[in-house]
Amino acid sequence: MDQVKIEEHTQQMIALIRELPDFICFKDGEGRWLLTNPFSLRLFQLENVPYKGKTDSELAVYSPFFRDALIYCEERDKEVWESGKVTREEEIIPQLDNTEKIFDVIKVPLFHTNGQRNGLIVIGRDVTERKMAEKNIKHLAYHDELTGLPNRRHLYESLNEEFLERNHFALLFIDLDRFKVINDSLGHLMGDELLQKVSQRLVQNMVKGKLYRHSGDEFILLVPNAGREDAEFVARELLRHLDTPFELNSHEIYISASIGICLSNDVGRSYSAEEIIKLADLAMYQAKQEGKHTYRFYSESIESTGYTLIEMETKLHKALERNEFILHYQPQVNLETGEVCGIEALIRWNHPQMGFVSPADFIPLAEETGLIIPIGKWVLSTACRQNKELQDKGLPPIVVSVNLSAIQFYQHDLVEVVDGVLKESGLDPRYLELEITESMTMDVSRTIKILNGLKKLGVKISIDDFGTGYSSLAYLKKFPIDKLKIDQSFVAELLKDSNDATIVQTIIAMAKNMGLRVNAEGVETKEQFLLLQQHFCNEVQGYLLCKPLPLDSLLEKLPEVRLTLEKLGVLQSLNERLWVEESLRVARQNLQATIKLQQGMTFKYKQQDDKFIHTLGDGELLYRMGLSPELLIGKTVHDFLPDTAAERKIDVYQKAWNGEKVTYEGEKNGIHYLAALNPITSGGRVVEVVASCVDITERKQVEKKLKESEERLRQLIEIAPDAILVHQSGKIEYINEAGVKLFGATTKDLIIGKSFLDFIHPQQHEVIMERINHVYQDKKTLKPFNMKIIRSNNQTINVESTAALISFNSAPAIQNIFRIMIPTKTYKTMIPSLTTM
Repeated sequence: MDQVKIEEHTQQMIALIRELPDFICFKDGEGRWLLTNPFSLRLFQLENVPYKGKTDSELAVYSPFFRDALIYCEERDKEVWESGKVTREEEIIPQLDNTEKIFDVIKVPLFHTNGQRNGLIVIGRDVTERKMAEKNIKHLAYHDELTGLPNRRHLYESLNEEFLERNHFALLFIDLDRFKVINDSLGHLMGDELLQKVSQRLVQNMVKGKLYRHSGDEFILLVPNAGREDAEFVARELLRHLDTPFELNSHEIYISASIGICLSNDVGRSYSAEEIIKLADLAMYQAKQEGKHTYRFYSESIESTGYTLIEMETKLHKALERNEFILHYQPQVNLETGEVCGIEALIRWNHPQMGFVSPADFIPLAEETGLIIPIGKWVLSTACRQNKELQDKGLPPIVVSVNLSAIQFYQHDLVEVVDGVLKESGLDPRYLELEITESMTMDVSRTIKILNGLKKLGVKISIDDFGTGYSSLAYLKKFPIDKLKIDQSFVAELLKDSNDATIVQTIIAMAKNMGLRVNAEGVETKEQFLLLQQHFCNEVQGYLLCKPLPLDSLLEKLPEVRLTLEKLGVLQSLNERLWVEESLRVARQNLQATIKLQQGMTFKYKQQDDKFIHTLGDGELLYRMGLSPELLIGKTVHDFLPDTAAERKIDVYQKAWNGEKVTYEGEKNGIHYLAALNPITSGGRVVEVVASCVDITERKQVEKKLKESEERLRQLIEIAPDAILVHQSGKIEYINEAGVKLFGATTKDLIIGKSFLDFIHPQQHEVIMERINHVYQDKKTLKPFNMKIIRSNNQTINVESTAALISFNSAPAIQNIFRIMIPTKTYKTMIPSLTTM
């Protein structure tokens, strides 16, 4: 009975082992397999192998892929027996799909009472998923989710545990310039994608060190064993690699960075990780203050400046309510007339203790804190109100320009704010110009919507700092703008750098082709002024003409500014002639462009073997007619036209080949076109014919409708009860049935073709001719006039007639409408036949 129970328990244990999803194997004292389960056999691809009695190395012959894993197991078994202890360790087993499985393996050595090896129990549990989960959790805890870079937590631990033990490292604080503008204009999803691409490029081009994402658009690079020269080299390389634009959803985005550097040798060992990062942050902010796209090292002087900025932010919050802001204005001069055509409003901050604070210092601070919204509205309101006050004082109206920041531009109620300011100030919208920068136009659809809303108000729009490369020229033509303002960096190098001179000329030419005005900022020398005038730039502004001044001071300066063109430019007579010539050139260019746009198709043909073969064919019209260059070139008209139409076309082709200039109309697939064939001669004979075609489908449709309308009108006139007659140069061209009866004829043929005066009493010939001449000259309908008509039977009747100028058979003609003026009683007894003929 006990033996039976033992066997039952043994069978139960074997069944349990077979079903367990773990690696289980019982081995004898020599390492030979005695019992295992299907999971183990599948794990090593031994399902069909007679495993019992074989060692790991013997089984490896049957499973070459797992040979190394099986040999390793055998070697570890020997070490376990030698130790005589239960062991537990992780073993990695490669898989056929190039992955790995991790097993938590327990090995229990068994011995006889005499100490000889009795056997070994091996149990391995698959812990791959748990290990991967632990790895992922650790990775998430120490890495940024968006970029995959080590995060701030990882950074601080690295500083505290590793770098602070060293005396020689550099910490680079990297902050992207203008990232907020890109985020606001293109949206956060695009901003996130840009951060990913920036981090990838920084990692790929790092000379040395480890990159971390600190927060937002801030990155930190830790460079071990680096001094000042090493840090400078690394910083320059990072800035250089960021100069290449990024491609984002068809947008070409340019972005730069400002870098602050803190060297471990420049600070004491008592500084914490947070403090070192803060020092590098202060150095980075100094780089931004000095123009961005550069790097600066931390120093004690920078630290004191940093605390000044904090104080400035506090004062900036109170500046608006304390009326510490004022506007200065810089005049803009028209290079054609010399008149002041506008003034640009520029904000200034006059603080009681700090004095005048540079806009370069407080504008970025206002944008970061969001104060730019109320400050920007104050500038807009003040500029509009003061411009209206100038007009009320009797000064000639001029345009005031106001700059919009990116945050202002993308505020949801910008159009309503501008509209409210205009109504409150009473300024006519055409005397307000809003300036935006190229970087604010990257989100094309959003920009167009905002600009269209502003244009509906009647204001002008200009793009400031144009030429810095952030806008898409492909979309520029879609923006409802009025002016381009050339960035002053190009103007400054206009005479020194040929590339800048070329850029300026290109911008001016491009703007003129698009019907836009051009303003050049930052003009400081007479040479710059003359060169811009020679290139027909419309407007200039800069210190050469006048620096920005308070309104009262500017009014005193304006008479002098108006003489700038006379003093600095070419002779006024020459300037006027040059501008006239430029206007004619632009007009000719526009005419050529118009003709080119109207020319829907061009083709050529030659005569070969008594056949006309097409040698060229292209244009939008060609495709609209269902043809293509491949269907035309090398083919005759019989290859793509029905025989009847082809024969008619060949007759026309032959006339042109004979040397005639031929014009004809054609139709293909519902498209009507007008073709002009021009023979090209060489050596006294025609060598090819060039044809230009334009689409006249719309004209044909209009002509068809016009003919239908004329036909309906003719039918109406024909049955009209009043007599209606049309004559050209005195010759009668048309008369209706009522007119035939009135003139006493039996058919129209007896009247049409005769002189109108033949039916007028001779006493009225002179006055009638005067009336006819008046109609032709004044093109007005004459008031009713009493006339004497001589009927076919020489009977004279009195009629009332009106005369009007009309088009008849595409030529001017006179239309007369007649009504009998005799008394009714006399009419009934005298001409009964009028109603019966």
